[in-house]
Amino acid sequence: MAEDEINITYESLFDILRNEKKTSIVQPLPKDFFSEVLAYIGEKYRSLANGKTEDLFISIDKEKHLRELNNLKAIIKEIIERRTKKIIDLAQISVKTQETSEELKNLLPEEQVLFKQARDVLDKYKRGVPDRLLNLNKPDFLNFNQSTGNKNQEQETEEKHELVRIIAPVPRFIGPDLKIYGPFSNEEIVKMPREITQVLIKKNRAEKIEIN
Repeated sequence: MAEDEINITYESLFDILRNEKKTSIVQPLPKDFFSEVLAYIGEKYRSLANGKTEDLFISIDKEKHLRELNNLKAIIKEIIERRTKKIIDLAQISVKTQETSEELKNLLPEEQVLFKQARDVLDKYKRGVPDRLLNLNKPDFLNFNQSTGNKNQEQETEEKHELVRIIAPVPRFIGPDLKIYGPFSNEEIVKMPREITQVLIKKNRAEKIEIN
């Protein structure tokens, strides 16, 4: 089944679930998979709603479609749950090894955001609890954001940001850090990572604001 050629049907979704069950590796899917699934479910709901219940046989047929719809939703739910578990496992491995897996290319855009956030939380927990404990320090996860190490990290992040004035409309977009930015309007003042502001400046969409 080609990564960019999946015709969403009951059978194809069942095949996707079967493939996810076979291996611990997140399987590749089209980037618009969730949108396609949403459209497919919507079509099934509309078909069900258009059924007329006055006729006994149509009513029985409608019950059949309802059962099929419930089975369909159960399959989709299990696909998402199995992929979610694998993504959390990937995040744990990334925190432990400090390496990036090739498997990440199989993640959908929404799953990439989940991976990054899970990895960040797990990394903070690792530094706030086991790392501190093994260095004979009291574990401190709840207040770890206020720790010296994290403050230094925040200061370093702050230095990598720039203040710019938007001089041409900028649509909503996902940055290299997988965060969502925009949309921005003319004359709007925003602070963003330097790698993003530099692109906007080169494209004549923003100009840097110098603060003395």
